[in-house]
Amino acid sequence: MKKTAKIICLVLSIVLILAASVAIFAACSTKVIMIWGPGNHEQVYMKAIEDYRKDHPDQFKGYEFRYAGSGDSGAYAAMQVSVENGAAIYTFANDQTANLANLGALATLTEEQVAWSKQNNDENAVQSTIFGEDDEGNPVYVAYPLQPDNGYIMYINADAFRGTTIWDDNVENIDGTKGNLKPGYTFRQLYAALDANTSAPLGTHSSGDNKKGQPITWKEDGKVMWPMGDSWYLSGVFFSVGGDYEVKYSDDGSKQESARCWFCCDENVTDYRRGDFTVGKDAYECIKNTFTNADNTVNDHFFFPTSSYNEDIETHIDKSQVAWEEAPFAAAMCGTWEANAIKEAWGDDYRVTVLPTLESDDGELFQMKNFRGYKNLGINPQCSYVMDAPVEERLARLNELHELAQYFCGKEVSLARHDATGAGPANKEALADESVAKDPALQALYAQYDIECVYPNNYKKEELRGQKIGTEGQLGYGVGYRVQDSVPANYWKPIENFGKLIWAEFSTQKFSKLGSNDKIVSQLFNLQTEIQKTSA
Repeated sequence: MKKTAKIICLVLSIVLILAASVAIFAACSTKVIMIWGPGNHEQVYMKAIEDYRKDHPDQFKGYEFRYAGSGDSGAYAAMQVSVENGAAIYTFANDQTANLANLGALATLTEEQVAWSKQNNDENAVQSTIFGEDDEGNPVYVAYPLQPDNGYIMYINADAFRGTTIWDDNVENIDGTKGNLKPGYTFRQLYAALDANTSAPLGTHSSGDNKKGQPITWKEDGKVMWPMGDSWYLSGVFFSVGGDYEVKYSDDGSKQESARCWFCCDENVTDYRRGDFTVGKDAYECIKNTFTNADNTVNDHFFFPTSSYNEDIETHIDKSQVAWEEAPFAAAMCGTWEANAIKEAWGDDYRVTVLPTLESDDGELFQMKNFRGYKNLGINPQCSYVMDAPVEERLARLNELHELAQYFCGKEVSLARHDATGAGPANKEALADESVAKDPALQALYAQYDIECVYPNNYKKEELRGQKIGTEGQLGYGVGYRVQDSVPANYWKPIENFGKLIWAEFSTQKFSKLGSNDKIVSQLFNLQTEIQKTSA
């Protein structure tokens, strides 16, 4: 009996060891399907995957899903490291389409998949997923539309402006609140309104040698922020006064052949002393007048971004932050991704409206445009989930990823994404949902897109007065945005540097590089020349 018992124990031990080994082997052999998206979207996508797999138990067997915050603006940089090890499904900004397609990281949609995309999504958003044409001249679609809301508007704290000359108590906002800024407001009017504010103190300063214990008021402490040192936002000023660009690629789309730009002067000018700098000088004047007084000193209410604009917004709207005490934001320019945070912080005083009117030194008024982009969902045909399979099974696996991507773009997940983050959907059914239709930030953004943009009646070029601003035939011609399609290879940094130069000159009042008309024109010419380079 003892011997038998020992044998049984030995057998049981072997079985347990084998079972443990199998479990360990199984765990080690589990393969991963990566999803890339914004960090604050992770819970939405992982919950969507969980629900999808319950309804599709035969798909993705032996694989687990993982998420990384490499999507949207970081997609191309992350995919450059290794397409094969990159995400299977990922979000990206539409201006990265050409770069991602040239890496082979975007699967082309079939006719049936394109038909689904068109049937279920906003028309303009679907257009943003096109990359080139096939041999017969038909557009090639390489992604699914996800968000058509990659633009910016102005968030307004009603308490900072209520009762001033630029406030209208009779405005009916989409969410049922009343009161908002009057149309056509300017930055200088925002500053003047803060100076005239007589509302009760917001609290008291808890720190600072000179301010501790003193009241926090809009008049003394209120700030207006727009990221003028950020090239995405600064681009809007150039578009507002008639600037634009154009990029041409080789036939196969693999190389940028030329970049034309007329942000500053005639596009073919080689000697800046002979160019027509109407556009450039208008842009320069409109930029500086967003943060200066009439005597060109910096207005005390302007806040120049010191870190990332998201971080600045979140710390200067939160009453628990010392940053809020030092400079509570009365108005902040941003996209819809900060809507939930601002609404929570400002409560009943939360308002959103279109962008301000810009003003030149001659008193010309231009409606500010934004740089409208789209966020799309791409499928990587070289991902491990596809390439791990035998050749004859790869198409089936690719189609499974397409089905999951369509689920991500459907009504249910689109609304979940909106509820969690404020992201605007491209899906038609989600767009019609009451939660989206009554979202103040989204509706302000759509109003910005539709606003009329024409040359002012006192414009220095009489023949253009009342004419639409923009490039005829392009989406955004004569209205409040310019589509963010593929930009010149050397686009972002020169504009950023130009904005920071203007701030440095005016904040120090030294004017070593912008102290005369010749110097201003020279800097504008250098900006345009840099943008027109075919490589960064």
